[in-house]
Amino acid sequence: VPATAGRADRVALAALAGDLALETGDPTTALRRFEAGLALADGATLPEVAENIVSMRIGAASARLRLGDVSAARRALAAVLADLDAAPAPLQAYALGTAAELELALGDRPRAAALCASALARVPAGDSLAPQLQALAEQIREPAHPAKN
Repeated sequence: VPATAGRADRVALAALAGDLALETGDPTTALRRFEAGLALADGATLPEVAENIVSMRIGAASARLRLGDVSAARRALAAVLADLDAAPAPLQAYALGTAAELELALGDRPRAAALCASALARVPAGDSLAPQLQALAEQIREPAHPAKN
């Protein structure tokens, strides 16, 4: 990042780097990027930084879930969900979808279904998140299959 880049730009780049790492299957790098971005954003009050903070907190929770740290992911998501009302609808959908994934991983299908439905209700028409949430809803509806010996 160029030294001349503003704080908001550096935070946005950290969020993007974390998202890219998560999308390419590297939750360890994603978590490092999100945590660095959150440290950089600490105390910032610009609206664009505030949205990136929410996004990075959700991304960090998702990375923790993928790394198997379920309790840390659950705590992080609970904090995000408690303070979600001011976030834009797509960000709310992302947070709720991530929470649904967590609940599904924990085996709570009814809670996962409710969170996923709430996420789908908030995702704008044509948003790229919609197919992912629909696939998650299908996965939640599938009956759990016992392990075969």
